[in-house]
This record gives sequence, structure tokens and C-alpha cells, in this order.
Amino acid sequence: MGVSEYYYRVERDFSQFGEGIVEGPTELIGYIAPYLSLPPAPKLPEKSHGRVAVCPGFARNAPTPPPNPRQPGYSYFCNRIRKPSTNSNPMQWFEFPFGYLDGDFVVTRQPKSFGEIADTTGTWAIMDADKLSVTFGPWQSNLPPSAVHGSRWNRLYFDGHVATVQKLR
Repeated sequence: MGVSEYYYRVERDFSQFGEGIVEGPTELIGYIAPYLSLPPAPKLPEKSHGRVAVCPGFARNAPTPPPNPRQPGYSYFCNRIRKPSTNSNPMQWFEFPFGYLDGDFVVTRQPKSFGEIADTTGTWAIMDADKLSVTFGPWQSNLPPSAVHGSRWNRLYFDGHVATVQKLR
């Protein structure tokens, strides 16, 4: 899951959680658009875009034109399950905090509540995306080859602070 400038709303299937079909956005920018004076998320197949969701460093370093034009440019990606290395703080990785929506808009994992995050200061939510930090997903080919801020990545943590970290590789 990433943060793209493109956003829209769809009917999301929460049936396995007893909630049925719920219409709503699929991208973070779609949720916060009203707070940024952007138009509300239109119903797919229409899409809106909020350029505010694109890091200028990403825009300068991403391949142009994108190798996979069907996939939007995600300049950030969201924390998801990942096996921490032996040097990682296990609190920095959290299993699908924003939930998981498959390609058919079926919700297979519900978003976590804020109270489920034991360490909001040490657990990151969103991080810069490039081919070193993201090694999966159909949109990976559209990412810059390495960190767009030199030898560091920016991370937004669940308590709201932003910090930089050294490249992981």
C-alpha cells in the first residue's frame, strides 16, 4: 500500500467483518482531501489528483515516462508486515495498520485502531518510496532507483513526528 497523488472512491467489501459493502476512498489522499481544500474523491472510473501527495525529490528522480503507466506513482509507502532484521526494533514494523484491500476491493484486513499501536513514537506509518525501500508491488518499476534524499529516508511516525533514517541497504 502506498500514497499516490491519484484518488477515487469505490465500494469496498467488508463482508467478512460483518459490515457489508461500504463506499469510500482507497488512498490516503482521498481521506484527507477535504482538509487540503481538494475535491472529494470521485467514484471510480473517475479519479482526482492531489499533487501535494508527491515528494518533489520523487518527482525529480522517478523514471519519466513511467515504465508501467497503468500504475500510479507512489512517492510514499505505508508500513505493512515485514520480518524485521536482527538490528531492527520490532516495534517499528506493524502488521497492516491501514488494513488491506485486495485487487477486487475486498477488505481482507481491517485497519487497526490507534490503541492497538503499542509504541506510537517508535512505529512508523509512512516512508519515502524507491526501489531500495520497496521491493514488491506492480508499481515498483515506476520508483526512483534509490533514496531521493541522498543517504536517508523520511518516515512519518504514528505519534505525528517525522524523522530521517539511514538507508536500510
